[in-house]
Amino acid sequence: MLENENIWIDASREIVRSVRGKRSQVAFSRRIGYRSNVSADWEGGHRFPTAAKVLYAMERVGIDLPSAFEAFHAGSSSVWEQGLSNWLRALQGHSSQGQIAATAGFSRHQVRRWLSGEAEPRLPQFLALLNALTGRTPDWVACFVDIDSIPTLSRQYYAARTAARLAYDHPWSAAIRMLIDSEGYKKNPSDEYLAKSLGVSLSELEASIEALLHCDLAKRSGTMLTSISTFTSDVKGTAEDRRRLKAHWAQVATDRLNTPRPGDLVSLNLAILSKADLEQVRQLQRSYFRELRSIIASSTPEEEAVLVLMQVLSLSPDSA
Repeated sequence: MLENENIWIDASREIVRSVRGKRSQVAFSRRIGYRSNVSADWEGGHRFPTAAKVLYAMERVGIDLPSAFEAFHAGSSSVWEQGLSNWLRALQGHSSQGQIAATAGFSRHQVRRWLSGEAEPRLPQFLALLNALTGRTPDWVACFVDIDSIPTLSRQYYAARTAARLAYDHPWSAAIRMLIDSEGYKKNPSDEYLAKSLGVSLSELEASIEALLHCDLAKRSGTMLTSISTFTSDVKGTAEDRRRLKAHWAQVATDRLNTPRPGDLVSLNLAILSKADLEQVRQLQRSYFRELRSIIASSTPEEEAVLVLMQVLSLSPDSA
């Protein structure tokens, strides 16, 4: 499975315990349709329910599943209502089952059966698979239960949210976290390598590195920086946060147009479209972004840090 499979096993035990709440194990087991005390087995890690059974249990105790799926990803609830395997396939995008299997630590046969709906993953398997697809399992869990009741994931959850918040205040910090996990940096672990990669001065780089160290998102050993948390998070910030962040990276892309590097790929298309077709283009961008996230989550080895910038801008001043 995974070298850190205990993360998903321990998290599964804690999730069941959190869903049970103040009910006794026997009462909870009865409520979800069992005569035996299955809750004791699940919480003890002797066996585990399928992810679908846990979702059913959540619904039985009053958790609003559609709202939770929407909180994780807008538009998710309607896809999930067509079946959990359908929802997982939507997250897959164009990532190959082989890629996903390698990242999650399962066989391709297992992944194929789960994504096709031929078999249902047990909760630990589902959590590992979800993380291979999105890198955001702690975020998903937090949409359904109090993340503080899941100590196995809570530290990573808060670290990821801190990192996301830091990305708004120190935009270079997110790029630094990616670069220090790349193979190029591991061969040349120096601030000079980071500065050259990002095209910034050492003094500009220093503030973001200090912020990462201060927030315990990276540690330094000699000249080498190492990420402490690898989980990602979608902290959306305020509208002004998002505007500033997008403006920063758009400026980085503009600067690179003046000093291109081999491998840079920039596409441009000016067009006139019907309003219906413009909306189709916008939907295409949203779909591309979801598939991009899936590729990123399952991509190994970590060789290149990249910036992908997508824009669809109406040139009409009165466009909605």
